[in-house]
Amino acid sequence: MDDAEVQAAIPQIDPDWLEKAMTDGADYMFRSIVRNFEEGGRPEKWQAKRDGTPATLMESGTLLDSLYEEVGPDYFKIGEPDSVRYAAIHNFGGDIPWPGTDNGFGRGIHIGPHIIPMPRRTYLMFQEEDPKAVIEILAKVFSGSVTFVGPTGGTATFSI
Repeated sequence: MDDAEVQAAIPQIDPDWLEKAMTDGADYMFRSIVRNFEEGGRPEKWQAKRDGTPATLMESGTLLDSLYEEVGPDYFKIGEPDSVRYAAIHNFGGDIPWPGTDNGFGRGIHIGPHIIPMPRRTYLMFQEEDPKAVIEILAKVFSGSVTFVGPTGGTATFSI
C-alpha cells in the first residue's frame, strides 16, 4: 500500500466535531480557572493580603472579567489580554518598583521610592485533574468503534 492509499484509508474527522471538542475543552478549562478565583487559589490557598484577609483577586473583578477563550480547529487557549497589565504580576509574583510620591495618601506625605513585593497567586493553571478531564472531552470525538474500508478492500477497526 503506498502513502496515498494509507492517507485515503485514514478516517477524516468532521472539522465541526473537532472544533466542538475544542470548545468543550476550553469551556471546561475556563470553569476550572474561575474556580481558582472563587476559592482563593487551588490546590493551595493564595497568600493572604497584607491586612490578613484572604486573597481572591476579585476586588474589582477586572482579572476575572477579562479572561478569554480562543478556539481554533485544532487548539484552544484561555488567557488574559495584554491590556490587563497587572495580570502577569499576580499570576507569577515579583517585585514592583514604586517611584515614590510627594502626595502620599492624598495628604502631601512624602513616600520615597521603594519595592513592593507581590506574592505569586497563580490562577492561569491546570489543576491535577484537568488534563485527564480535557483528554476525555476531546476523546468523545473519537468514541466508539468504527471500521474503515481502505481503497484496496483492506479494513481496520479503531476502538476508543
